[in-house]
Amino acid sequence: MPVRKIPKSYRSVTGYFPSIKNGRSIAYESKLERDFFLMLEFDRAVVGYEEQPFHILGTFDGKKFKYTPDCLVSYAAGQPLLIAEVKFLKELEEKADEFRPKFDRAEDYARQNGMEFRVFTESDIRGDFLDNCKILYGFARPPGNLVDHAERIRMTAVNAGEIEFGRLLEILSSDKMTRAVIMPVVWHLIFRGDLVIADMYKPINNNSILRTANGNTHS
Repeated sequence: MPVRKIPKSYRSVTGYFPSIKNGRSIAYESKLERDFFLMLEFDRAVVGYEEQPFHILGTFDGKKFKYTPDCLVSYAAGQPLLIAEVKFLKELEEKADEFRPKFDRAEDYARQNGMEFRVFTESDIRGDFLDNCKILYGFARPPGNLVDHAERIRMTAVNAGEIEFGRLLEILSSDKMTRAVIMPVVWHLIFRGDLVIADMYKPINNNSILRTANGNTHS
């Protein structure tokens, strides 16, 4: 569990992100942190993550300080834990002198404990990939008609090998109302990994290429 509760802030947006990967709500102190957590949900190598996991003690100019990283990311076997700091570029510039000794100490701590340390900014997080993640996460909950349509959707994609998003819907039904009923099932299958968007770094639209996922599922 995190080492401290997220305080109310009038300079940033605080709240809780409903993490499926962790099975609990994750506290965040800014929209950028929230977006970072969302991206972790779609990183297949990530098995879990924790906000403000521990304190790191250090000394700078003869004064002791305590640094609390934003996040600790756990990966599948063979990959080291990642100590992640999430900051806006402007904040990094304005508080460079304050952050430098803390980040230097975090790098030392990570190296001594077989971990890695990295600072993430909006340049690493914001973009088409994140926008696509936001769409898909809205379909994380299985729709009520999943069982009625999932297998047919999967088999249609399997038989096609690769298929455009819009073309898949056309094959499934020529009726617009029926497509509207089927659409949430398609989105959910993409979210959980039964179907895969070929390029998540471009906006998802009817021309997006879909493939089957060879049995991989969202975890």
